[in-house]
Amino acid sequence: MSVSIAVGARLPAFHTALGRIQLGHLPEDEIWRRLKTVRLRPFTLQTIVDPLALVERAVADRRQGFSIVDEELEAGLRAISVPIVSRSGECVAAISVSAHASRATRNAMREEFLDPLRKVAAAISETIG
Repeated sequence: MSVSIAVGARLPAFHTALGRIQLGHLPEDEIWRRLKTVRLRPFTLQTIVDPLALVERAVADRRQGFSIVDEELEAGLRAISVPIVSRSGECVAAISVSAHASRATRNAMREEFLDPLRKVAAAISETIG
């Protein structure tokens, strides 16, 4: 794993947990509109590049309230994210935790990080109103 992300770095939203949970909170036609503006390319063997599968994943992530991206951006990198929402329920940001795949399975990401992430996101959401 070689991810080194600096402040202001730009990553492909459809292939990151932060991006995917935020995209999932958009109306489905808007997700499709944005999808049509990007060139989908595989970063790893796990990268989802099928447009329909990406939209379905983003919508499913919204329904379940979190997103897990499993080695789609870089081999060995797993991430889980949850939305930060305004008082009106609009997703205004997201928060995530990343781990090396050898240190945390998908289940471990959910079991160890999801509840703490949700608590922090709820606190931030409450603060921003």
